[in-house]
Amino acid sequence: GSRRIQLLDEKGKPRNTHALVLEGDDWVRINTNPDGSVEVVWDEPGKNATVLFGWKGGSTCFEINDWTIPPCKLVLKRGSR
Repeated sequence: GSRRIQLLDEKGKPRNTHALVLEGDDWVRINTNPDGSVEVVWDEPGKNATVLFGWKGGSTCFEINDWTIPPCKLVLKRGSR
């Protein structure tokens, strides 16, 4: 399956969204779109996966967490749609 995700600021305006797969990178992929959104694409899961989203971006969990709001977390489980 897949899902397009874009975080909004406190005024409802889209922000450049960044994502990092914390677990499950063998069956979950992140594609960054030119409009600032990300697309999460997954195969049939064999186990759980966790994806972290944030405004700041970066390639590490610290860089995504280093912002004024907490990051958003998406947890995918076997059989989820």
